[in-house]
Formats: sequence, structure tokens, C-alpha cells
Amino acid sequence: MTSAEDLEVRTAAGAVRGRAEGGLVVFRGIPFAAPPVGEARFQAPRPVEGWEGTREAYDFGPPPPQESGFQGRAAELPVPTGDDWLTVNV
Repeated sequence: MTSAEDLEVRTAAGAVRGRAEGGLVVFRGIPFAAPPVGEARFQAPRPVEGWEGTREAYDFGPPPPQESGFQGRAAELPVPTGDDWLTVNV
């Protein structure tokens, strides 16, 4: 079994906490770049703003925007969207 200390790691932006699932330690929804809004739209990604404390990395981040015709059945599900979708799962 994994100890509590094994579930927390430090990234360049701040600490994240994952959880043990099926013999693995899983981290989800970790931001890797700043949201592409305003002048940053259609530009190279900018570094994510760091955070204080430990960020829980238990859930997937929001999906990138899609036109409803490309989502198929997923378009019927209530999925949070927005511009803060540059996340990674480990």
C-alpha cells in the first residue's frame, strides 16, 4: 500500500496530491499552461501561474472546447467547459 507521503509531489507551479487507484498513484487535472484567453489566444502556451499549498489532483480537468457535432453522445452530458483546459493526467 502507498503511504500518504507518496501521494504528494512538487511541480514547478506547486504541490499536487494524487491518490492510489488499482496499485497506481494517479494525478489528474494538473494545469501545465495558463488559459489561452485574450492576447494569449492562438499563441504558444504561457507558463501556468503557481499556487500556494497543495492542489488536489483527483479529477480530470475540463475538456477543450468542441463543436457539438464532434462530441457525439458526449454532447448530451453536462460537462464543464471554459478556457482553463490545459491540464495533464499522470
